[in-house]
Amino acid sequence: MVLGDPTVETDEPVTAVALLRAGLRALATEDWQALRSLCSAEVVWHVPGRSPIAGDLVGVDSVIERFQRMRSATENDRRPELVSWLDGDDHAAVVQRNWILQPDGQRHAFTAITLVRVQNNLITEMWNLVTDQYAADALWERLWEQPAP
Repeated sequence: MVLGDPTVETDEPVTAVALLRAGLRALATEDWQALRSLCSAEVVWHVPGRSPIAGDLVGVDSVIERFQRMRSATENDRRPELVSWLDGDDHAAVVQRNWILQPDGQRHAFTAITLVRVQNNLITEMWNLVTDQYAADALWERLWEQPAP
């Protein structure tokens, strides 16, 4: 069974942390169909700050398009370093160290928390929180100005 696959009937609950882990795997491999299968059609992604990526995105298509655009705006030569997993009944979080490599070769490191809420075996809400919101806003402001490929 693929986690979150709406075509598979099951009464067995999928843990929030299992869905978050599967989502991170899908992002790492750019498996957009797998990511789609893990999220509710009405998923909401909350991104704090004042950068061009800040705000609330509603709907799985909007969320996936944003991830794709963020990937195209950055270079990534290093996998995130997982620091800690937090698991609750309907919420899970991962603390990770991320590196963003700009096209000009500058590397920026951020510690981030990704928090998800799960309902009916699907991710229904996501929050991304970084330790230095001002630096993240400034970085995304610069990166978003570049035309998408």
